[in-house]
Amino acid sequence: MNHENAVRLAIFALPLMWMIPGAASAQAQSLRLNLQVRNVDATDSCNSTNYRPEFKVTNFGTEPVSVGNINIRMFFNNTRQEFIEFVNADFVRIFNANGTITGSFGQVLHFEAPPPNPACVVAPDRRANQTHILALSSASPFADALIPPNGGFATVIVQYRRNGGLFPFDTGCDDFSKLRSTDPARPFVDDRFYNLVVPASMTFPSVLRCEFTGPTTVDPNSGIDAGVVTCGTNACGV
Repeated sequence: MNHENAVRLAIFALPLMWMIPGAASAQAQSLRLNLQVRNVDATDSCNSTNYRPEFKVTNFGTEPVSVGNINIRMFFNNTRQEFIEFVNADFVRIFNANGTITGSFGQVLHFEAPPPNPACVVAPDRRANQTHILALSSASPFADALIPPNGGFATVIVQYRRNGGLFPFDTGCDDFSKLRSTDPARPFVDDRFYNLVVPASMTFPSVLRCEFTGPTTVDPNSGIDAGVVTCGTNACGV
């Protein structure tokens, strides 16, 4: 095989790894990331029009991680006649482990993926009939936005509304990814109803990442599935 054909084969084969479950699963386990969430407004999405989660993704690995490796998946349960609408997102801010800002920024792309299995019921008040994805990427076309290793992290605030701003956001109080924290301190928490998923180039992201709360410590609250792959399970086996 000559060099030109080898390059063509490599370019063709690279996206196909996302179509091979074993390859996707191996990639899912390779990073040491943790997803946390908090309610920006310290309000209950069952009793407020506001749905503004702030996400924090921490890199516990030993190498920098591009924000392009981060897809956040959420599930909502609402009649399709009243759309769950993505309003906006601020810039993705990137910090060193000591809390100082790196100066690099990312941005967010929102899209919907195919709906989950409506028969999957993890808990009576946690239902899902639609899937929303937040895909992070660098805000600069000239330099990748990298999350530093050993505890560096990125944060971003996003906002949704229901059908133009109807009250409450979670009309049935049964969204899979509801926001319930009313703690005035607004701490970031590990919430298993929010998912980190592996970006996919040939299909919709659906492979869960196993999350970590330290270099080798598996997060027992790693995101669980709502039936896209396996109802009520995560990628860590915990």
